[in-house]
Amino acid sequence: MTELRRALPRMGAIDVWYFDSKTLSAPDVEKLSRTLGPEERASIDRFRDEALRRRHAVARVMVLSVLGEYLGAPTSAIAFDRSRYGKPFVIAPEAAPTIRFNVSHSDAMTIIAVANGLEVGIDIERIRRDIPVDTIAPSAFTPKELSALSRVSPDDRFPAFFACWTRKEALLKAQGTGLSRSPKEVEVGLGREGESLQTGGWILTALDVASDYAAAVALEGAEIAVDLVPWDPPSSPEA
Repeated sequence: MTELRRALPRMGAIDVWYFDSKTLSAPDVEKLSRTLGPEERASIDRFRDEALRRRHAVARVMVLSVLGEYLGAPTSAIAFDRSRYGKPFVIAPEAAPTIRFNVSHSDAMTIIAVANGLEVGIDIERIRRDIPVDTIAPSAFTPKELSALSRVSPDDRFPAFFACWTRKEALLKAQGTGLSRSPKEVEVGLGREGESLQTGGWILTALDVASDYAAAVALEGAEIAVDLVPWDPPSSPEA
């Protein structure tokens, strides 16, 4: 049994780690990439777009680094499997059984939720104002949510859309289905900053991790407390 470096959150609490990869130079990202194994680097190199390679490299290193903090294990000892719908979970090392995690990234921002023995889902989206909200919302929102969105002022329409979307995706990811289940099948409302919502054995809350982004996290149960933790990239490869 490995010795935990950082205590897992108490039941009903979540650690949410966050990082903006724009703070890294290209050489910094390359240095981080060298801490990954050959298969992981090959997977990242398949991305032709430089921004996508950067995003996925940083996110992968961040996931391994964060989980290593709890598991007391080198990143090379951490192994994953995926559920039927693709949700990753830790299968090694031995100390892993109660750790639950979920990852999301959008543009340069990556966030990771870590919970103890309870399923968790997280989502972040950059608030874009160039998308056809009136076309997308009817395919993803319930009638009640569409009615609420129609009453939002033009200036707040895009933030409201992404607030609702991130709550939906966080919930679906926590439940393990992701977007294989239609987002129209869950009703979460538009949400307000600091507001939590209980629905069907899950609790959701919005996150404020970066300007121009919407984010939300969902946790199994009826209680949620969030600790936002800035991530520091490792300074050198682990042995």
